[in-house]
Amino acid sequence: MACFAHHFKQDVVGNVRADVDLVIRCIERPDDGTAAPKPKRARTAAAAAPNGDATYPVEIHRFPAHNIILNAYSDYFRAQGARWQDAAQPPATPTAGNGSSPSGGSSIAASAQRPALYLTIDDAEQLPAAEAVIAEMYGVPGAISSLEQQQAVHAAIIADKVRVEAAGQQAVQALQAAARSERLTTAALQALAAVPDWPSCMLQLLPVILEHAPCCRDSTADLEALAAADAGGMTQQILLAVFGDLQELWSNAQLQALLGKLPRQAMQLLLSSDQLRVPSEDTVLYTAKQYVQAQPATAQAAAKAALAPLVRAPQLSLFALSCAALPADSSQQLLGRTPRS
Repeated sequence: MACFAHHFKQDVVGNVRADVDLVIRCIERPDDGTAAPKPKRARTAAAAAPNGDATYPVEIHRFPAHNIILNAYSDYFRAQGARWQDAAQPPATPTAGNGSSPSGGSSIAASAQRPALYLTIDDAEQLPAAEAVIAEMYGVPGAISSLEQQQAVHAAIIADKVRVEAAGQQAVQALQAAARSERLTTAALQALAAVPDWPSCMLQLLPVILEHAPCCRDSTADLEALAAADAGGMTQQILLAVFGDLQELWSNAQLQALLGKLPRQAMQLLLSSDQLRVPSEDTVLYTAKQYVQAQPATAQAAAKAALAPLVRAPQLSLFALSCAALPADSSQQLLGRTPRS
């Protein structure tokens, strides 16, 4: 599609005319002047569900596009096109700020006659990444590689949303290269920690980050030393972004496999957090036990010794406590190993 690169955001090129508008919207939430409190680790209950505050999308940018390109590369846009081809044009969305509409009377008139396809992003800061993902669909050279690292994080998320695999892989590969050379910026790490639900394409980035994280280098360090080496607690926050909902973890085979391969230091940072989202401490115990059993036989004793103090026994159920009193060779014993045949 490189031959279409010069058509990106152009109304007319030669005898090819844009036939849709690509409208990028962001979610605006009412600002009541107070920030929501951070979740605390009362690990006897799962985190509260969102409070249902009203949200609405606001148009922040609009440009001419080509249905044949968007349909060819994205099921997300193809599904939208199928809806409005058989129905009336969707209502216009509110416009925020100036300059988001095409300039010139002819462009405005043409835009008014074209149907619209919508891409909704979480924040206006994601606009460069959204445009880059669309540009990649047109074959614009360097569309993804020219992004800043935190924008590459946004691009991976948006590419997963619109199902443009090539753009997502380029963004993740750029971040992997930065992690391997230990050049991931603080802004990029903060962006990764803020992603509430990592898409599958981003999970391959986590082992690279942990491999080069200072807090995961010393296999003999205790929890206090690990926390001190985790500058700003950023590694722990990233682990929580991926694994923080332990109940959800055990319904996701990809996350389970990734958890079992975590360095012990990363597992200590995760299970020591006050921000874990669990229905009860029994889930923490189950997670620790499954992690220990996933380790090589020679590493299980060290893993058990490191994780056992992180399970908060006073918050365990009576059933879990009764299992802890069983013989050490019982599969139900606290962090015990399943007997090998």
